[in-house]
Amino acid sequence: MQQNAGKQSPFIYYLRVLLYMFVALLMRLAAFAPLACLFAFPEGSPFRWLALACPVLVIFIILPLRYSFAEALVQRKERGFSLDVALNMHTYGEKLTESLMHAVHVLKWGLPLAAMLGYAYYWYKDVDALTLLKTVTAIGKGWMNAWCAAGNFFFGLFGSANRLAVPANTLMEGVYVVLALVALGALVWLYGAVRNSAARYVWVLATRNEHSPRTELRRRMRGRRMAQLGVALVNLVLWIPFLAVVIYVLKGLMNDVTSQLMTALMQQSLPALNLSAAVLPLLAAFVLLYMPLLPIRRMLTAAFATRERRRGAPHDQTAACQADGAEHAAAYGEDSEAARQNCGIGQ
Repeated sequence: MQQNAGKQSPFIYYLRVLLYMFVALLMRLAAFAPLACLFAFPEGSPFRWLALACPVLVIFIILPLRYSFAEALVQRKERGFSLDVALNMHTYGEKLTESLMHAVHVLKWGLPLAAMLGYAYYWYKDVDALTLLKTVTAIGKGWMNAWCAAGNFFFGLFGSANRLAVPANTLMEGVYVVLALVALGALVWLYGAVRNSAARYVWVLATRNEHSPRTELRRRMRGRRMAQLGVALVNLVLWIPFLAVVIYVLKGLMNDVTSQLMTALMQQSLPALNLSAAVLPLLAAFVLLYMPLLPIRRMLTAAFATRERRRGAPHDQTAACQADGAEHAAAYGEDSEAARQNCGIGQ
């Protein structure tokens, strides 16, 4: 069945993209469903090995389909969004390769966060509670010593008699320092995700124009990283309605965060939270606030990635063509002059 993807009104275009988002959500749920075998079957059961189907499905189906979605979203002129294109497996090998490369480029930005979480897990599981508390307290004390020393230096510099003193108990300060480091690692990972967010949409254009995706991505992103961060901030604003509801719902479940955190550190166990009352509000927020805004976020990213640069575009296009010609010459044995003529340079 060939779906009609002719010129569509903005509302129909949005509805089709939203429909795909729900289809993609169901496919992701199906891909992660094998993980339920880890909880449904007892330890030692051979059926627990069915959980290995999850990474296989994600790598070989979900990741390539992200590039098929990019193909459908980055349509040629006077065409609309087609579910047939978004769910096709045409040029599967290229999509699989590019999706794996994209995953590697994103995951490498998460290495600092993974290292911190791995180290924290080691301390959580293999270090006794007393040593853990002493270490966190020492971290807080070191931070407060540095903070008070810097503050007292500036107070003395301006002739103020005020002085900052290190508190007797610095456990919570140590917890805040640890959480701040984890948050910093998460921000680095998010920056890497933002930095690579345009890759699949640029890949579509590069493939259609027979250019190198790497060269085309460098050309389009050169001098536009700050603008890319601006688009990411707009996408973050679109997250706010959903995040506000999540924070409001979870806030009622954590009446005393400090006492629960202390209990978790002392007993080396996760704090017990009753999430049953939060399931329906969170599910409603996801369906009504997250999913309807998701197509807009994807459209903004695709529009930014595929927008041509106005200033310096001819020079950048020539540079991209020269680079493509050089790659083609290296791969197929053409001389540099023939590659230049293929680009129309020097004519």
